[in-house]
Amino acid sequence: MSHSAKKYALILANLDYTLIDPSTRKIKTYIEIGWDEAHARAFVGEKKNWDNIASFNTTNVTFSASSRRNRFYEVFWQEEFFAYDTLYPHISEILPELVRKFNVVVFSDRTEDQKEKTLKRLKQIGVPIEKIHFCFKGVHQTLVHFKTEYVRKTHEKFQSGLVVLHIPADLELYRRYYFTPIGFTTTYNRLEFSTADAVCDDWKQILAVLNTVQ
Repeated sequence: MSHSAKKYALILANLDYTLIDPSTRKIKTYIEIGWDEAHARAFVGEKKNWDNIASFNTTNVTFSASSRRNRFYEVFWQEEFFAYDTLYPHISEILPELVRKFNVVVFSDRTEDQKEKTLKRLKQIGVPIEKIHFCFKGVHQTLVHFKTEYVRKTHEKFQSGLVVLHIPADLELYRRYYFTPIGFTTTYNRLEFSTADAVCDDWKQILAVLNTVQ
């Protein structure tokens, strides 16, 4: 079905935390740096830590300097760690229906220099990348500028639609451009999405909401 034959856009506001669950990749990164798995898993498992970098010291590793974010992502972006990118439960069986019904657009705060490796991994795990429009952040582009620019461009192309987002602070931006927000509780609790049109804990719930769209 062509873009013009589909009625609505469906934006996934960030590749990570809506389509890809980066938890395993983060845990493996901490283990590689020298943290034990139990502590790494506990830290990553706390929603409040989704955008934080842990500080820890062991008998062999000191990982508490202000530069630790750079060190973390040096490991996180190593080519072999893309193999730890995994999809959230249920999304692989839901995606064919979504790309049939909607113009699916995925924003990613991963930068353009990570695009090729990311798309390669997505294809490996069954994502129909040729039927989805991906927007990656420019290497030197601020996240705020990236979000604003691509929400506006998507509005210009499709006028309206829905958005699955995991950051409550983004609600206002998407409403400004007539996208109906569905909160996805991967990084924040349900109460923090109080102004969203719907709040979901998994992709089965999201699909149920999307199925109400005519």
